Amino acid sequence: MRSRWSVNIAVIALVLSAVAGFSLLREQSVTPAWASKTISLRNSIAGTGCEDDEYLFIINQLTSGADAPTSISVQLSCGGSITVPVSKVLNKSAHYSLAAGDVPGGCTPVGATAVIYDSYSGNFVISHVPCASPSPSPSPSPSPSPSPSPSPEPSPSPSPSPSPSPGTN
Repeated sequence: MRSRWSVNIAVIALVLSAVAGFSLLREQSVTPAWASKTISLRNSIAGTGCEDDEYLFIINQLTSGADAPTSISVQLSCGGSITVPVSKVLNKSAHYSLAAGDVPGGCTPVGATAVIYDSYSGNFVISHVPCASPSPSPSPSPSPSPSPSPSPEPSPSPSPSPSPSPGTN
């Protein structure tokens, strides 16, 4: 009977150890399967060619399309940022489209960042900006009211030339 108690106690101790170990593992922070880094645009938004009615950002040279970040962050000139979800994945590149209408009035995108896997070495660029970027229209300036034109002065009438007197020549 003693051996039976020894086996039961050993099993109970093993189970309690496993539960305690599992509990400790759950409380530890879990690191992601891959390390990450933040990348910024390689080119400037200012001076980028226009096309359509969107800001199009592209991350290329990905290891695979599955490695594309689910979103990017676009910084605005008026402060703050907009989170833009991935709109299309083509092979090893990801496209992020920001509609011109989604940018608050008076603001323009000035930069963008993405969090991506640590070994990434491709390019993060802006392809194009909207052609019809909303810009504040100048208020019309009042047109000057026409001033009265001066009335023409009468030209002096020619004075009669004296007629030759008889006998003078």
